[in-house]
Amino acid sequence: MFDRNFWKKTCVCFVIILPVLYLLAIFTSDDKTDKKELSHSNEPHSQVVPKVTKLKTQGLARYIGVSNLAFSADFSQPTQVLTSAENIEWQQYRWEDKTYMLVGIDKYSAKVCAIYLLGESPLASELKNGLKKSELQQKFPLAMDFKLRSNEQTAQIKLTQTDLATKPLIAFKNGSYAVSYISRVTKKVVAVEYLDKEELLRSGLYKVSSQTPLPVRYSTDVLSSDDQDTMIQEIWEVLTFERAQRKVAQLSQSEEATAVAQRINQTLENDPKKYLSKKQLKQYRRLKADRLNDVKVLQLRPNDVSAQLLADAQVDAERFDIYINGPVVNPVQLVATTGKNQSFWNNILFSKNTNIGFNYENSCLIVVYDKNG
Repeated sequence: MFDRNFWKKTCVCFVIILPVLYLLAIFTSDDKTDKKELSHSNEPHSQVVPKVTKLKTQGLARYIGVSNLAFSADFSQPTQVLTSAENIEWQQYRWEDKTYMLVGIDKYSAKVCAIYLLGESPLASELKNGLKKSELQQKFPLAMDFKLRSNEQTAQIKLTQTDLATKPLIAFKNGSYAVSYISRVTKKVVAVEYLDKEELLRSGLYKVSSQTPLPVRYSTDVLSSDDQDTMIQEIWEVLTFERAQRKVAQLSQSEEATAVAQRINQTLENDPKKYLSKKQLKQYRRLKADRLNDVKVLQLRPNDVSAQLLADAQVDAERFDIYINGPVVNPVQLVATTGKNQSFWNNILFSKNTNIGFNYENSCLIVVYDKNG
């Protein structure tokens, strides 16, 4: 039998040791947490801040919300004007091979609601194309949650880690916003888009939570044939500008490639069910009915185009590369994109072929490259 002194000593040991073990566990846990947080501090998304910091308005952001007349007074008249299915009139400005700018004028307010910038900025700004992703993160506090007042309610925009890596959002004190499109390949900013609050909510660029319906992006206006010709010309301008910027061989418009694009369009329109999958057909029919607010992206690369479609349209599959995309509502979509869209347009932008043709109808673009060129 153990005596009473033994049990007393045992109890004393437990009383002393248990608290010590508990404290050690706490400090060890805290140490691990500190190390874990420290290990994450060097990751790229460490620049993310919980609260949105509205920056002093700079560069082209100063023109978001100003009247069309005021903008024209500073930048003169545009070189080209394009109406669209977005309730926006797009005005093109181009300064040689250095700057391409597409300015969106809201049809109802006659104010600047959006500006796409490719190449050099005409105004001094820290936010510019060519900026490295790491430099952007150092210069600008990047947030993931934005709250905007819309229709007397609060709408919330939440960026994902992918959004943050490919199209981070910056807020300015004048109520405008800037989207920086970052290339997955070069890790540099390739285009900057400035938007007012309504256009940001309308754009569909990010996931939005709202208690009230969001502003409708597209109107029901159908582009006239003249406007469609202008769109093709604008797309040509953007492609040639961007290829020059990236030192890719310059393009030539090919009558034969254009004729192929027109035949593909007509043949597809006559019997789309014959050439498209159920998923593709659904989106194609919505495009043709101008139901743009219901359309998800329709994309066909050369390998996706039906062999039967090529045969019926009398197209030599060995000679021509065919790309189909919709909805295309402004030409800068060719470069101001991310994810799968960026991959799709990069195939067109960096093609080694130089002879090109287009067909554009009901916001559906067909691009044809002649590989014999």
